[in-house]
Amino acid sequence: MGARFLEGLGHRSVVLWTIVWVSGCGSSKPPAEDAGVDAAPRVLCTADANCDDGLFCNGPEVCAADDPRADVDGCAPGNDPCLTGQRGDEAEALCRSVCSVIADADGHGQDAIVCGGDDCDDTSAQRYPGNLEVCDELDRDEDCDPTTFGDKDDDRDGFVDVAC
Repeated sequence: MGARFLEGLGHRSVVLWTIVWVSGCGSSKPPAEDAGVDAAPRVLCTADANCDDGLFCNGPEVCAADDPRADVDGCAPGNDPCLTGQRGDEAEALCRSVCSVIADADGHGQDAIVCGGDDCDDTSAQRYPGNLEVCDELDRDEDCDPTTFGDKDDDRDGFVDVAC
């Protein structure tokens, strides 16, 4: 400000003007960084079920906070559940063979039913016509014949186990 202007204001006005000007400038300390909107506390997953997005075609997600692909919740993406030569069908939650790509996606030598073969499950090399049928807890049909069942006899008494 010019000296003549200050002389015309008088001593009290200069002091008052200086106080207003200094108080308007704020502190000489740099402003603290604002982290933005306060976020909800971070909760890491504790089980794979915490990570399930409900979609079949992108595979089952897993709780793996140490995985470099994991998100902020500790969930890592799943792997494509379908084999090479198959595409996922989200509506039916299964993999379908693309016969023009490969008719035997699971590679055991039997073509998928949809490709004119007789393989009832072209996603599993353990299920195909002629395979040995076994009694298992999952009640799988290993030989693609729903009329047969395994003949497991763990106690070797000559009779098929009750579970079968």
